[in-house]
Amino acid sequence: MTGTRPTGADMRPLAYRIGVASQMIGIGKSKMYALVEKGAIRTRKIEGATIVLRSDLEAFLAALPVANDGDGEDEQ
Repeated sequence: MTGTRPTGADMRPLAYRIGVASQMIGIGKSKMYALVEKGAIRTRKIEGATIVLRSDLEAFLAALPVANDGDGEDEQ
């Protein structure tokens, strides 16, 4: 059997623990847990570990409203 090793984007994890997922989208763990609790971000369990699929994070972000305040600056 001939196999190829995944490279680049294919090497990204498919799922993340809550703490890593929150860092990836720039929010704190408390905010992440609040979003999970209200059903905005889906989670899954592997034995006792709560994980968030990369595709679920991407879907959550894609569904957010576009914030266009016209100044080109991120809100601080």
